[in-house]
Amino acid sequence: MADPLVQLTRWKVQETALEVGAPVIALGAVWTLAYKLAILPSAGRAITPVELLLMIVALGSISGWAISRQLYLAGRRRPVAHLIFGLIIGFVILGGMSAAVRRGFATRCGDPMGGVPTQLEGQDRAACLVGGVPGNPYLPGTLVVPTWGGELPPYSWLVYGVSVLLGAMALRDKRILPTTVVHNMHDQLRLAAAVGTKGVVEGLGKNGAVVACGNATLWGEPCGQLYSGDKKWEGGEWCVRCRQPFVLNERNVTFTLVSLFTGDIDVLNSIERLDTVSWPRGARKPPDARLSGQERWVTLGQVTLPDIISVAQALALVHDQLAKLDTGKDPRVTEAIQLAIGRASRLCCWFWFGRFNQRLTFARPASRARFAFGSQRLRDVLRDAGADVVLQLDIGLLPLEVRFGFRQTFREAWKTPEEQNSKQDIWVPVAPGGKQAATGLWVDRIEGEALRAWLSTERRRDAEARGVSTPLPYQSSAPALRRVPAPADAPLDYVRVPYLVERAKAPVEPGQTVIEEEHDNLVPASPEMDVDLTKEAEVGSVWFAGDSIAEWEWLDWRQVELLRQQCLTLVPYEEAR
Repeated sequence: MADPLVQLTRWKVQETALEVGAPVIALGAVWTLAYKLAILPSAGRAITPVELLLMIVALGSISGWAISRQLYLAGRRRPVAHLIFGLIIGFVILGGMSAAVRRGFATRCGDPMGGVPTQLEGQDRAACLVGGVPGNPYLPGTLVVPTWGGELPPYSWLVYGVSVLLGAMALRDKRILPTTVVHNMHDQLRLAAAVGTKGVVEGLGKNGAVVACGNATLWGEPCGQLYSGDKKWEGGEWCVRCRQPFVLNERNVTFTLVSLFTGDIDVLNSIERLDTVSWPRGARKPPDARLSGQERWVTLGQVTLPDIISVAQALALVHDQLAKLDTGKDPRVTEAIQLAIGRASRLCCWFWFGRFNQRLTFARPASRARFAFGSQRLRDVLRDAGADVVLQLDIGLLPLEVRFGFRQTFREAWKTPEEQNSKQDIWVPVAPGGKQAATGLWVDRIEGEALRAWLSTERRRDAEARGVSTPLPYQSSAPALRRVPAPADAPLDYVRVPYLVERAKAPVEPGQTVIEEEHDNLVPASPEMDVDLTKEAEVGSVWFAGDSIAEWEWLDWRQVELLRQQCLTLVPYEEAR
C-alpha cells in the first residue's frame, strides 16, 4: 500500500493535468478548426456577416473560458484579472487569426490550386485566379475567394470582446470532472497503517501506558490523540490535535493477545487431519477430537488501550510492544512473537469474546470471531463485548470448518462399504505475497478459485473403486433433512450452513449463537430466519444459506467474517443452486 501523501500528490497531479490540459486542448482545437474552415476556397458566396458573428461569439466564449480557467487554477481568483488577461490574450489570438487566414489562402492558391493570388477590385479581400491565361480575353479563368478573407469590421471586435468577458466570468470555476481525491483518500486511509508509538505525545508511559483525548471534533469524529500515561495535565491544557481543552477518554480495553504457533500451512492442516471427527451418517456428531493435543494458539500477553482509537492504531501499538512481551522463558512464546512480527497484518485482526484458555487446542476456539480492520474504532467493534476480549493477530491463515460425507470401500469384497460424515477444519491462505505481506499492509481476502482449490476433493471417482473413499453429501441427523443422493454425472459443491444452537430454556435472541455443545437436533438462530426461538418449533429444522462457492469470484471482509462464523457443507450441486 502506497504512502497516503505520495498517493495524494499523484491524484492531485493527475486531476490538475486534466483540468489544465482540457481547456488548452479545446482552445487549440476550435481555433484550428476555424482556421481550416476559413481558408477553404468558395466559388460562390463567402461567409455572411451573421455567420461571421456566430463564429466569433463561439471562439470568444471558449477563449475566455480557457484563459480564465488557467488563471483560476494558478490561484488568481480576482475577476478583474480574468477580464483584463482574457481581453488582451483574446484580441491577440483573433488578430493573429486574421493575418494567418490571409497568408494561408495565398499559400493555398499557389499550391495545390495552381492559381495566382490577386485582390478584388475596390475590396480589401484576397482572391485567387485559377485557370486564366494572361493577355487572353477568351480564357479569363475562375476567380475563387476564401470562405472568410480575414476581414474584421469594427463591430466584430466589440462582439468578440463581450463574448470573451462572458465566457471568462461564467465558466472559470467549473471543473471538467468532479474531484475524486477526497473519496480516494478516504478509502486509502481506511486501509492505511497507523504510526503507533510515533504518534504518542511524550512517548509511552510506564509499562507502555497511554491515554487518549475524548473530545468531539469539528470534523465529525472523536479526537483520539494519544499521550503518555505518565503525562501530568494542567487545568485547561489544550490537546495538540483538536485544539480544545483535554478531556480524558475514560474507558480502556484490556486485550489478551494470541497468535498461531506456526505459519506453515501444511503443518497446521496435518494437525487438523489428525483431529478430524468421523461418525456414522444419521447419528449425532461426537465432540471435537483432541488427539493431537497441539495448541494452535499461543498467549503472548496482555495490552491495555483506550477504546477510542482505531483498529489500525491499536495494531500499530501492539506491534511496537510485541518485542517487549518476549521474556525469553517460553520458547513457544518467543517463536510466536517473532512470527507475528514478521507476518502479522497491521491493518486487520480478529476479536474473540470470552475465556478460551481450555480451547486453544482448537483451530476455531470462537466461532463468533469478529473481523476488524483499518479505521474502525475499537468502541464500535467491541460495542457489545464482555469483560474478556481476545485479540487474535492475523498472520494470513484462516480456519474454515468443512463438513462432508464419504463412502469408504475396501479391497476385500466381503467387507461392507462404510458411509460416514466427517468434520474437519481446513486452513486457507488469505494474505497476498510479496512486499505487502512482508510489511503487514493487507486485509484478509479470499479468491474464489484459490478457495475451491483448497477445498477440492476427488468428487468424480468411480463408486466401484476398491480401497478408496468417495465424497458424499453431508447428511444431518435431523429428520427434516433427508438424504439426497448426488446424480452420477453431477459434481458435489459447498454451501454455507448457519451454525445451529440448542433449544435453550431461556429466550434466545435472533442472531445469538450458543457454542456450548453442538447437537444436530437444533433450530437456527439467525435474523434472516422467520422463526420464533422462544416457542415450540419443529425439531431438526435445517436451512441452507448462501450461494455455492462455485459462483464466488472473491470474498470481501464481510463475507470472510460470515464464512468463519458458519460452516461449509458438501451437498449436491443441484441442491446448492
